[in-house]
Amino acid sequence: MIETLVRSGEPLGLEAGSKSELMAVLAHAGMTKSVIVCNSYKDREYIRLALIGEKLGHKVYLVIEK
Repeated sequence: MIETLVRSGEPLGLEAGSKSELMAVLAHAGMTKSVIVCNSYKDREYIRLALIGEKLGHKVYLVIEK
C-alpha cells in the first residue's frame, strides 16, 4: 500500500506506530519529501531512526504523550 501511495508522486504524510513501521516508511518514502508522524513508544533507537528521517529531508514529528 505504501509503495502505491509514494509512487503517485503526490505529497503525503505517513504515520509510524512502531520501529518496524518507521523503518518501512523510511525505506519506501525514498527521495520524496514526506511528512512522517512518529506515534509510538520512543526509545533511543526509535528516536535515532526519526532523526535519520530528518537528515533524509523528511519533515518528522515525534508525538509526545503524557
